[in-house]
Amino acid sequence: MKLKKWSISLLTLASVTLFACSQPKQVTSPAKEAKTEQKEVKKDKEVLSIKVSILHKGEAVESSEKTVEVKKGESFLDAFKKAYKVEEKDGFVTAINDLKSDQGDTKGQYWKLLVNDKMAEVGADKVKLSDGDHVTWDLTDDWN
Repeated sequence: MKLKKWSISLLTLASVTLFACSQPKQVTSPAKEAKTEQKEVKKDKEVLSIKVSILHKGEAVESSEKTVEVKKGESFLDAFKKAYKVEEKDGFVTAINDLKSDQGDTKGQYWKLLVNDKMAEVGADKVKLSDGDHVTWDLTDDWN
């Protein structure tokens, strides 16, 4: 009886092994691999279009609205610096297109970053954006 059980187990194992080995291998052609690589490259080159507005105390600064293209993997701040003249100190934006914070007429005013009309919880170098988002920089003393 033991021999019969052992023989059935061995026969079952052999059948499973033969079945698994008889399955056709999926061969990927070089052309198919190249197409897959091209798709991956295209994904890496994705670009987000972000509308940017510059305000001073809630009022639009003339000729300051632009669409900024942010490449995948690039921070918003890096892309923003390509489209506007930006000064920063220790990671904080201190001037945009020569409109400086906390100096002269702007004493006590600082740049507030809003994404889709909500105050950003992180800095411009870490903010996560989606295509079509609207980023607003407002030089203000009103933080409500």
